Amino acid sequence: MKKVFLDFGACVGESIQMFNEIWPDSSQFEIHSFEALPDNFKELSETFGNWKNITLHQSVVYTADTKVKFHNATKYSSSIRSDKITGGVNSDKYITVSSIDIAKFITDNFSKNDYIIMKMDIEGAEYEILPHLLNTNVLQDYVNELYGEWHLGKLKNLKKEVHDNLVTELKSYGFNMVNWSAINRKIG
Repeated sequence: MKKVFLDFGACVGESIQMFNEIWPDSSQFEIHSFEALPDNFKELSETFGNWKNITLHQSVVYTADTKVKFHNATKYSSSIRSDKITGGVNSDKYITVSSIDIAKFITDNFSKNDYIIMKMDIEGAEYEILPHLLNTNVLQDYVNELYGEWHLGKLKNLKKEVHDNLVTELKSYGFNMVNWSAINRKIG
């Protein structure tokens, strides 16, 4: 059995640092951090590129292995969502980045017996990624703990009903996405 920490939206490594500070057995975890913004990834690589238990992926997590538009705003607010209305996201300003089908990545690399902690701060893409993980049964079958940040109210095209239905579906499988704020060093 492996212990795994999946870090979706790594930025420059604040969540890795927080994970290492809070989890006493963090050194026993295999850490996979995903970050697509080139400047952030460069800084992430300079800080954590030589750590033996950390693998860095210069990509976004998504529902397919493909290329996607990544709306480049600030260090902390870039998103695949063109309808994000906070953080300076402009639907006309983007770069094209690689994406990873995160459900496939998990099933190809881990076992149902592994202990997986998943953290996502993906600027609204949780409304695409979580349904994908639920529809493929990956969340239910592989993930043990779920942390992240909801972006309700920050997306122009997201209805509260969609958010509420997703939260209800997560709860039906025993998940409550616990708030994770690496910048504030706070969980819950």
